[in-house]
Amino acid sequence: MTMKTLFFTGMLSGALLAPMAMTQVHGGILDMVAEAFTPKPVVEAPKMRVLLTHDQPGVVLEVRGKYKIYDPRTNSPVAVSFHGKRRLLEARSGGIVWGEEFPGIHQLAIYPDDPNTLFYIDGIEQKGALFVYDVGHSVSIVNKIDVEDYLNAVLPQQYKAQLPEELLAGIAITARTASYYSAQNGKTPYWDVDAEKEGFQGSALKFRSSGFEKAIRKTQYIALQHAPEEEGKLTPLVAWTNALSDKRYQGVTYSAITFDEANKLAKNGKNAAQILKEAFPKASLQLMFTPGQS
Repeated sequence: MTMKTLFFTGMLSGALLAPMAMTQVHGGILDMVAEAFTPKPVVEAPKMRVLLTHDQPGVVLEVRGKYKIYDPRTNSPVAVSFHGKRRLLEARSGGIVWGEEFPGIHQLAIYPDDPNTLFYIDGIEQKGALFVYDVGHSVSIVNKIDVEDYLNAVLPQQYKAQLPEELLAGIAITARTASYYSAQNGKTPYWDVDAEKEGFQGSALKFRSSGFEKAIRKTQYIALQHAPEEEGKLTPLVAWTNALSDKRYQGVTYSAITFDEANKLAKNGKNAAQILKEAFPKASLQLMFTPGQS
């Protein structure tokens, strides 16, 4: 994946990243699946694999809209539907059962086949694609979701106070950096983060925030890279803690300013790039993905 380094100095001013029309969303969710059953290589926007449910005897899985089902081990098609479906999903000795049996299959990948297709797991709405795993005759489900959608779901729950626009943009960039790092260094080969631990409650935006939606859209695909010489690799970071002079501790880079200090900078007219420069003076901004790249 080609990286474009955008250094802080002189690159971003005023409304953060407003000129960067190249980061507009193109193609939507169907970019992540093949148009037909024959697999073909695609370039994906960064995704997060979120563990939604683990070691359950069964879940009620509903799909509203068209979808396709693959065996992720072989990437071969299993089924296609032009209609929705709502059935109990279970893992039995002979394979996964979801209204119908899938003999000998203990993993399923379910992709939307329409941009409006939605999934519901025990009534909770999910976007993206689902991966179902039979682990010891119990069900685990992972949601592969665009990082931008993931941020829209979790950030409004973590920051509910009214905050300056540029501070929201800075928060979005640091949170995206952490998400990209988690995606590059997943907890297991099957999932990156645990929904329960991260406060991810699906894509229905229970706590909607127009401010965060705008900040995430303005900074789309932008993250912090601490070491420019390690292009493509991110350093885990923690923002808005007690000031530690941008030092690393056990591989984690800590912010050099506190949240209150960052908030004060925003209220005094500093833009997000300037705030992040104070927080992480050794870091640079990176455009991690360009829609349409190949």
